[in-house]
Amino acid sequence: MKRALILLAFLLPFLLSGQSIVTDSNSKIVISPYRYIADDVSEWTVSSGSFVNGTDGQRNTINCTSDGEMYIKSTQSYGTWEFDFYKGSGSNYMYAYFISNSLSFSFINTYIVAFSSAEELVFLINGSSSGGFKTTTSYISVSTWYSIRITRDLSGVFTTYIKGGSFGNQYVLVDVSGGNGTNPLINNTITNSAYFFINIDEFDKVSNFKFKDSQKSTNTILKSPYRYIPNSISSWTQGTGTYVNGSSGGRNYIECNSDGTAYFESTQAYGTWEYDVYTTGTSLIYFISDQTSVNNGYEFISASNGRVWLRRRDASVTNTLFYTALSYINSSTWYSYRIIRDLTGKLTYYIKGGAFGSNWVLLDITGGAGIMPVTDNTYTTSNYFLIDLDAGDRISNVRFKELGFNSWFMMLMLFSIYYNRKRKNSFVALEYGEWTFDLYSKEELEKSEIL
Repeated sequence: MKRALILLAFLLPFLLSGQSIVTDSNSKIVISPYRYIADDVSEWTVSSGSFVNGTDGQRNTINCTSDGEMYIKSTQSYGTWEFDFYKGSGSNYMYAYFISNSLSFSFINTYIVAFSSAEELVFLINGSSSGGFKTTTSYISVSTWYSIRITRDLSGVFTTYIKGGSFGNQYVLVDVSGGNGTNPLINNTITNSAYFFINIDEFDKVSNFKFKDSQKSTNTILKSPYRYIPNSISSWTQGTGTYVNGSSGGRNYIECNSDGTAYFESTQAYGTWEYDVYTTGTSLIYFISDQTSVNNGYEFISASNGRVWLRRRDASVTNTLFYTALSYINSSTWYSYRIIRDLTGKLTYYIKGGAFGSNWVLLDITGGAGIMPVTDNTYTTSNYFLIDLDAGDRISNVRFKELGFNSWFMMLMLFSIYYNRKRKNSFVALEYGEWTFDLYSKEELEKSEIL
């Protein structure tokens, strides 16, 4: 109890000051004033069209697969908005209603930043560039990532910046020479907001949304902790099998053409694994594996008889940890699986799809054998995520989440850093095992590009 109170005493100053606690890809802890929006469709409300999660290099993305709109609730009308846009086709329009009081594709009571079909960057006030601005044509390029930063101070002055492509990796002021209007500009027509709303076209992508409200603090942390694997065989290495890309019913997937393996590197041994499988034969998923062939690790099996298994593989020897009853799943049906392994080694399995419905349910081994959840600590490291499918089997929507900040170990480590701080607003780094944590003051964050 004492430790919990001490930890709370550490966290409260940051929470009350409006700074968020986030982790970056190198497991660094950063105290941030920003609200992060996950690069995950599930964090948004889709009002029309279709959107899927994806990746582009090391970047998680939301990809538009059919022209449409999606939104999140946002009452921010002053401060900073940042996001990345990728215009997938020359004929496309991309609109970000960063201050909006309507969910319809209208221009009433809104401030909008848009990319036009002429590759202009446009600032619209209630749908018009009058009072806003428009750059020259071909200001940006198609199939290129750009980052946009918009600031609005309390006097109503909007300033718009851009980086990426030919502009380089540092924000520069959007240049309206050859277009019309001014940047910065001042407008106080709209002083409140209900939504952040985007309208984009097929092949467009968005990423890295973050906001900072100058009127109030925020402690919202929505940055997605998942690693997404694209539904493309180009993201895998084909082993003994052959695989092709497929698409059906709005879903992209990888299909096995001839029995065998495919894999990619993965060092995750604890956390969450999720994927969708469509089985016509028998599919084996080695979510923890030390090799790309006969291996040491754990394999999850969807068998042709409808039984689901978890086995530990010790080279050529297999040890069954549990299995379900026969006909637990149906052939030629999409099922989603979620595996969670905590730091004690406990493995818990969930399923959805088919007769199980659209919500996760605990895997039921009634009529089978073993224990679920089951604890096994034989293998604590991994090198690969490996699949071994039969011809006609499919896999889709693979994503992982490693154990991170939200554990008592990490919380206590944060307290250790705090306890060792020498002075207020100082920068501190502490190494413990494989983890490195950095604390930055708000002022340092404001001056840097660390976020």
